[in-house]
Amino acid sequence: MNKDIYALRIEFQYGPQSTIEDFSIERIGRVLDISQDFDDFFDSLVIAKPTIAELKDKKIYRYPKINLPRNKVDILKAATNLEVTRDADKADFHIISTKILRSYIDNHWIPTQTSVKSFLEHLKSKSLSDKDLSVMTVDIYNKIISALSALDPSSILRIKMPIGWHFKRNHPDAADFCDWIDAVTSGNFINYVKEKNENKFDSIITSKTNIQDTHLIRLSNEKLTIIDETQFNSLESMIRSNDPDNTTMALEIMANCNTQKSLDYVGYLFYFHYNYLKEASNWNSSNVKAFRKNLDSFKPMYSSMAQARYFDGYLKILTKHNYLTEWAFKKSAKSMLEDTLKHFGINQGFFTINLEDIKISEKYKDKLIKHQSGEDIIKELTLDPLDNLPF
Repeated sequence: MNKDIYALRIEFQYGPQSTIEDFSIERIGRVLDISQDFDDFFDSLVIAKPTIAELKDKKIYRYPKINLPRNKVDILKAATNLEVTRDADKADFHIISTKILRSYIDNHWIPTQTSVKSFLEHLKSKSLSDKDLSVMTVDIYNKIISALSALDPSSILRIKMPIGWHFKRNHPDAADFCDWIDAVTSGNFINYVKEKNENKFDSIITSKTNIQDTHLIRLSNEKLTIIDETQFNSLESMIRSNDPDNTTMALEIMANCNTQKSLDYVGYLFYFHYNYLKEASNWNSSNVKAFRKNLDSFKPMYSSMAQARYFDGYLKILTKHNYLTEWAFKKSAKSMLEDTLKHFGINQGFFTINLEDIKISEKYKDKLIKHQSGEDIIKELTLDPLDNLPF
């Protein structure tokens, strides 16, 4: 979809008989066809995903509004001799973020939206003698039709005017026109690039050297510690200790681990202990801000652990990241049994549910990943290779 979007502003003159005094039509941007999640749309624009080796001796340019702390860049500099330049034209790669693209886009809801073609057809079908158009003079009527006829009929039109019960109550003579506008339009969200930002937006999305800020963070994290279950238990105890220093230390460890390969453990701590972590003194440090951005999808949507959907939320996020581990399901099931089901009196009277009774839904079974334990690895290494021979 490559449609323009226009704003039709209608100005009233108020008096014994309200009339439309003037109007203006202004192009406000270009419509974006974003049918998928915005982050998925963003990922489709970021073409370059270089490896550590491919960054060797390269120059990068940082766009504004990115989350890439200095310590992460320093790790990459040490590993690849990477250089940061302030001249975008001299850069091999350009670092961007969802935040900068979102700043170029508007998607505010407006109650009076339609296509130019549809509005013209409705307007031409009305006579000025109709009560719906009693506020419109012949001159204004003809000028609006002339102005709209010059536009691409597929363009989107947003009508901006006083509307609603308060306006109609104070100006009853304009109520019929307001009701008609309401009837021939509809409320909607549409993502569009604001006209003043189109050149900047196009220069970014057409570049084949873009790197997402989170991709560089992942690369810098590759050599960092991978959290295991033992470390998870230690971090959770620190977070829940009610000691601000312990919470701060735990958050710093989380921010400096290999997040991608510890996603179930780190995601759990971030999701279920979000309010504890917010109290850490390093919550707003650049390093933790980048970590928070990386785990932004794990920010809890629900506040009550007394509902199963609270636990569903965490598991669905992991599923989206293709990281739904057996540990994550069992840990969530245990927490739900202890924190949610007991809230309803389960295991405190006649009704008993054991952890083994909580099963994963069939639709998610094939997405479950099992962490390989040390014992499993040892078993594989000590298997007799002759066992697999066909004789």
